[in-house]
This record gives sequence, structure tokens and C-alpha cells, in this order.
Amino acid sequence: MVIGGLSSKCWGVTTGKYLDQVDKIDVKSDWRRGKRNPVPIEAQVTKDANNFDKLRKFIEVQEGRVNGSVKVYIIVHDATSADRTSELIDTMFVRDLLRRGAANKLLLLDISSNKGCGWADIYARRRELKTALLEKLASKDRRPGTIDAHFGKAGCVIKSGSHRFFAAYSQLVEAGLKKQFQRSELAKGTRVTFLPTKILQPPAPYFLAEAVVSA
Repeated sequence: MVIGGLSSKCWGVTTGKYLDQVDKIDVKSDWRRGKRNPVPIEAQVTKDANNFDKLRKFIEVQEGRVNGSVKVYIIVHDATSADRTSELIDTMFVRDLLRRGAANKLLLLDISSNKGCGWADIYARRRELKTALLEKLASKDRRPGTIDAHFGKAGCVIKSGSHRFFAAYSQLVEAGLKKQFQRSELAKGTRVTFLPTKILQPPAPYFLAEAVVSA
């Protein structure tokens, strides 16, 4: 919906599985209002603000793609609508990115319905998210559990004692677990440890499990 909004604002946009899976971007634009951009713009849009692994991969892939494009990691906070998001992206791109000095830069754009939007240091954000993840992994509140059910591409349910917790795919922070999940090989009974929260997460009535790793 955000990409459709950019198209309606006269951005020429390219999307596709290759861009998403290989280049780790959702959309690329070479022109606007029929005129070629001074530099191509490539962007990934996510609502997963605290996903260290997603941001890390974006940075690592883009640092190896010195192709003259400016690369933007866009985080949409809270319940900002797709129309409002595309409107703010259009404003920031026109104001700050349609110039040759932006070529090959890696940028982070925060978008919020309450605070508007603004640029942030992408490397500082990576450090912050890594620190937060390491704190979760070292927390004394972590508990053991076993995989109890698999919910398609969304995530899985962990059983711990008499309680069940939902772990979104982004909360599987170990590469081995992610691969098993992607291949539907994350078997029931697989032992893990995780950080329980009091955050209700669909499918209800599960609470959210964070920072899941193998036991």
C-alpha cells in the first residue's frame, strides 16, 4: 500500500522478489514526474522497529552494493496509515535525496503518526538494537520451553510450564532456528529458551516471546 502511494505521487517504482530476497530492498525508483532522479533511490519499509537482524542484514548487503543509489531503511512506528506514510516519504525524498551528494549513502528514516518523521544515524541505531538484544539474551528472566505449534510464516508457539507464548519470526534470533522455521522443519518439542513478556500478541491469548534461541 505504501508503494502504491508512492506511485500515485508520480514516483516510478520497481519491486520484485529479487530486490526483496537478494538486495534486501522493497522498492527502487529511478525517476519522478517523468524526469530521471539525480541518483536512484532504493528503500526497505518495515514496521519491525526493534529487529536488529533485519537492520544488520540491510546494512551488510547495501555496503557491498556501491551502485550510485542512495539506500534508505524506513521504519514506520505505531499505527501510521499507508497514505500518511507515503506522503511523508515523498516529502523527505523530494527535500533531501534528489541530489547527487546522496549517492551510495545509507540512511534511516523514522516515521511516526505522532512525531512526524526524521532522519537518524543508521549505524547508531544498529548499535542500540544490538545492545538491547544482548541484554535480552543475558536476562535472568529467561525461561526454557519447547516449540508447540507452527503458524505459517508468522511465527510459532512455545509451551513453557502451563503457559504458551507466541514467538514472531523476527524473535527467532538464532540463524539455525530461522532456517528450520523457513523450511517448516522446526519440530514440535524442539527445546528453546526465551524472554517472556506481558505483551499480548495475536493469535490470542498468547503473550509475546522475545529473543528465542536453542536450549
